[in-house]
Amino acid sequence: MALKLISRVASIFGLSTLIAIQCAAQSAPLVEDIEIRGYRTVSREEILKEIETRPGKPFNRRRARLDFERLMKTGVFDSLKSKFVIEDGPRSGKVVIFILHETPKEK
Repeated sequence: MALKLISRVASIFGLSTLIAIQCAAQSAPLVEDIEIRGYRTVSREEILKEIETRPGKPFNRRRARLDFERLMKTGVFDSLKSKFVIEDGPRSGKVVIFILHETPKEK
């Protein structure tokens, strides 16, 4: 009897947790756009391969920060001059902007 009660409570708790997670994800703003500025020798496609943030997906500030850090680790961009900015989009979502400065090529 106690085992059935514990099992029932666990299944209810698990379901309510799942519902809460889904509601939180649905209420999170979406990424409306990704802007990439300041690249010259690297293509947009190569930069996009390094980032996980995508338009239409729920916005996650931590993911955007990790994307920026991953770009800096490539060594192509100057980490002191480059930055990323989050702006409100026109449709209540977020626009993630990567402002990049390439490191000078040594001759």
